[in-house]
Amino acid sequence: MKRYSIAALVLLGVFASACSDRKEAIPEPDGDDGIVVLTTTIGLDESTRALTADGVKTFAPGDQVAVVYPATVVYQSLETDLPVKAVSKPLTAGDIFDNGKKALVTIPLMRPKAGGEVSVIYPAAMAKSMDSFAEGGVFLGGVEYSIFSELDYSVLDNQDGTLSSLAGIDLSVYSGTLTPEAKLPASITLSNQLAVAAFTLEDENGSDITASVTKLYFNDGVNGYTVSRTAGEGPIYLAMQPVSADRTISMSAHAGYDYAKTVTGKTLDAGKLYPVEVSMELSDSELLVPLTIEAVAGGALVGFHYHSEIGASVQYSLNDGPWTDYDNYGGGILLENAGDKISFRGNNPYYGKYQSSSYMNSYFYADYQDCYLYGNVMSLVNATGFATENTIPSSFAFYRLFAYQDRLLSHPDRELVLPATTLEMSCYQSMFIGCTALTRAPYLPAETLKFACYESMFSGCTSLVDVPALNARTLANESCESMFSGCTALETAPALPAESMNYQCYANMFKGCSSLVNPPALPATSLSGQCYMQMFMDCTSLETAPVLPATTLANYCYQNMFWGCSNLTRIVCLATDFSAESSTLSWLNKVSETGTFVKPEGVTWGSGTSAIPSGWTVETYVAP
Repeated sequence: MKRYSIAALVLLGVFASACSDRKEAIPEPDGDDGIVVLTTTIGLDESTRALTADGVKTFAPGDQVAVVYPATVVYQSLETDLPVKAVSKPLTAGDIFDNGKKALVTIPLMRPKAGGEVSVIYPAAMAKSMDSFAEGGVFLGGVEYSIFSELDYSVLDNQDGTLSSLAGIDLSVYSGTLTPEAKLPASITLSNQLAVAAFTLEDENGSDITASVTKLYFNDGVNGYTVSRTAGEGPIYLAMQPVSADRTISMSAHAGYDYAKTVTGKTLDAGKLYPVEVSMELSDSELLVPLTIEAVAGGALVGFHYHSEIGASVQYSLNDGPWTDYDNYGGGILLENAGDKISFRGNNPYYGKYQSSSYMNSYFYADYQDCYLYGNVMSLVNATGFATENTIPSSFAFYRLFAYQDRLLSHPDRELVLPATTLEMSCYQSMFIGCTALTRAPYLPAETLKFACYESMFSGCTSLVDVPALNARTLANESCESMFSGCTALETAPALPAESMNYQCYANMFKGCSSLVNPPALPATSLSGQCYMQMFMDCTSLETAPVLPATTLANYCYQNMFWGCSNLTRIVCLATDFSAESSTLSWLNKVSETGTFVKPEGVTWGSGTSAIPSGWTVETYVAP
């Protein structure tokens, strides 16, 4: 990112003459004669945008401002002026008035030059120092003095997209002169120097993808910024230097897939907050790649077995060669060299189904050598139009498709794509069960789930460490039951935004995830029978449970929920009605012997593993 200073802040000519030997420019004040302790009132001008939820940007206790001014110092036996930065004392509550829009600032200045150009910078962190005057810095009156270099726009390079974070980087500046008595003006008004955009992103079909975005890149041809965030509700806030209409804005976002957008002729002025809706275009090349298996080393045997009762008809392409009908009884295809690959396509609504009280399924296999798995699984549904296919047409479509294939690996640079947003019953059930070499789960964009559609999908994937957020807002019975059970390497669970539960929808979901440290938030306040049953059973690394906000519990909803979480020491449970049958049956069996249980005031619990473990401290919940 290009960085530059505001001209009124830097005396470049003077600084250049001194920087070659700045250690000789150490000011030596005679006693206290060189120090002037000044106070002034600073305020935020009317154009200052709102940065808080209630629409007001205000000063807060602990805030500091930087003052940049010319100080008269001795350099090589000659008196000269240097641009100096001093930082104010932190504001106290008593310093702030006028509903937080004004504050009284106290700052000692060292040998300020009468009538010299002065700038006040808020927040102080935006003013960068070149160096302190001496080793260890110069502290006078509790303030460190430094040679001023420029504004530190580097703090804008990487942001987290939240509104609250902007309070520490949103730049306001005053430029003026010191009085003939070398004092600050009695009253100073700060003006915003940055623009802020609140981004809401949509895909080509008009579907909101904001909540799935984990990375957002913005470049205006001069400056570039990155937002890194946990997937969650938007908008995504970005502070930036003003953008003129003659620049070309390039944006890209990662929301499970990669999206891009180029915009011209747009102006983003300082001091304004812009709600911006951007329709992004899909740029993820993996959607265009048919389902592919690539040899890590030569000698891999790759095949596809499908049941005749399913009636599948499939073609394959070896190393991007012509498409050929796959021989179901031919014994597989040999990938002789590392990098050899085989792609598959078909026009079939399903590859597994429920018939005669038994499951029938087709499956891929890879033997003898490890292989990468990537590309768009919808090439098995729509052989030529799979890039835009997002509907699974039948139940059990991909049931157990890669079950127990321990030779299949996640590609380091390419993605396995499951783009369907319309699902059917059991469509992905046990799809990757026992794939012990997979380290990365594919993005799952569907917001509405069907019965058992994700059941046991990654169960037993013992190397799985990277799991994107689940978009699902509407759950069906057993939709995510045992989805990640036995994923022993998983440390951070995916986000689970659904606010209403259904029968066994999350039952056993992370059972046996012994490395799990960061559980998902559980925002649901409407529960259903057995919805969280055994959800975190035997998660032995879990220390703090997610907050449980539901006030009314359902039959067996928390049964065995934290059984065997031997390091669990804290639970916040807001339940006030747990009269439902066995709602907390054995839910805290074999947890830590000591811990803290937080509950609403006046709510009475019993003791024991089905209530509050004996030995735990009970605290009253205080709303944040």
